[in-house]
Amino acid sequence: MENKEDLEMTGERLLTSVINQNTIEHLHRYAFACEFAKNKKVLDIACGEGYGSMLLSKEALSVIGADISEQAISHAKAKYKKENLEFIQCSADNISLENQSIELLVSFETIEHLQNQDGMLSEIKRVLKKDGVLIISSPDKICNTDLENYINPYHVKELYEDEFKNLINKNFKHTLFLK
Repeated sequence: MENKEDLEMTGERLLTSVINQNTIEHLHRYAFACEFAKNKKVLDIACGEGYGSMLLSKEALSVIGADISEQAISHAKAKYKKENLEFIQCSADNISLENQSIELLVSFETIEHLQNQDGMLSEIKRVLKKDGVLIISSPDKICNTDLENYINPYHVKELYEDEFKNLINKNFKHTLFLK
């Protein structure tokens, strides 16, 4: 039986109550990001239930977990309480933070959920300090849609690898892509 604080299992967010391939992939992404978080002001866009933000807070000076879902933010606030961790409700293309206030911005598997992807990247550039770091991931449409012959109802605008790279390169001067 779900408790009232539990979030719906959609397959789109990490839930610590469920261990599956999605969980493992998210944990690996956050483990990688934690290496960059030491003593930084961090923003975790689309933080979902907040577990990744909590992991980042172990290394970071401060972490803000942000999500468009009021339910996810309420859940995260109730579940994860640390002095250097807070959660806010906002969309990825309208981030309610000051200009150049973030040193590390993390956004995993978010951009495909937005039609306004340029707006998201514009907002990221606005809140990220000039020497800040963005760690972002997106599923490759060829692997997740074309080869699987599956259309994810939560994905608004999926990108092929070259489209993702072009979008990032258009918005950021220094980039590195990992697989």
